[in-house]
Amino acid sequence: MTVESVERQDSAMPSTTERLQDPKEYVRLSALAELLMADMESLPVVEAIALCLDDPSEDVRGLAVEVLVRFGPGAVRALSHALEVQQPVAVRIAAASALARLGPDAAPAMDSLCRSVHHEDPMLRWHAGFALSKIGPPAIPALQPLMQSTDPRVVATAVDALERIGPEAKEAQEDIQQLAMGTSLPQLQLACATALVSITGDSASGKPVVADALTHGDVDLRKSCIQRLGDLGPGANDYGEELLQGAEDPSAEVRAVSALALAKVVEDPAIAVPPLTKMLDDSDPEVRTNAAIALTRYGPAAAPALPKLQVLQQEKEERVAAVAAAAIPKIQE
Repeated sequence: MTVESVERQDSAMPSTTERLQDPKEYVRLSALAELLMADMESLPVVEAIALCLDDPSEDVRGLAVEVLVRFGPGAVRALSHALEVQQPVAVRIAAASALARLGPDAAPAMDSLCRSVHHEDPMLRWHAGFALSKIGPPAIPALQPLMQSTDPRVVATAVDALERIGPEAKEAQEDIQQLAMGTSLPQLQLACATALVSITGDSASGKPVVADALTHGDVDLRKSCIQRLGDLGPGANDYGEELLQGAEDPSAEVRAVSALALAKVVEDPAIAVPPLTKMLDDSDPEVRTNAAIALTRYGPAAAPALPKLQVLQQEKEERVAAVAAAAIPKIQE
């Protein structure tokens, strides 16, 4: 084949933009998959990829979102379109997740994200709220009206977003305090309590609500309480006793999340290692697994747990055995 014929063959190849509009779905998907790996310089203009958000195929739309996020702030308008109500929920979740990765640059999409917080799907609500929290302080004026919603799920999502923003959300502190006093819903009271701890740094302020939650008959509420304390990390270091209480909870679900929360919150191995070591004997495999994971956070200070971890390597439960085997060298190091 001559050089001239090769050049003619190359010029006959469809461009990426043409492939993105090909009638065959697999061609469009293939073009998008290649764009995920391509150099930024070789990417088509954002508008060409944004057209894929109206594609008949949900898979094409979802993959287009992943390509669009590579454009950074220049793709925010297109990603906002991917959040519109006519889009499949999976595409909207992907768009909200992509916007979260853009952080403050995603501010122009706040209205679309707030509308998504009202959706029935819990995953979409969570991702939209998380994206708003990653935008940071500019999102606070958009989050505050959401706390006036009659839907407690919407309100809780807004409060959780303000909690993640932390001390910079101080302007919303009074709204959260009023909400906490005006609601009788335990889950919402708990959300307000941990948000105020995150924003004010005053961990004592949430003690009464946390204490009530941990003695509540609702397992989901006790589990949520422990998870929230874990999410606060070292900021919840005044809640060591509450986490130890969770480690003794009748529910295996609560004990399992307590193991991970202890490692996130309690920095002193003298406090955390003994109960975590005890949890390696728990009757529930998920509790044993999480305890082994948590112990690795303390490195050599968790050495007293090594004999039990070595026994767990022989567990019939494969995940427990695998996690125990992985924990041993991390502790020995």
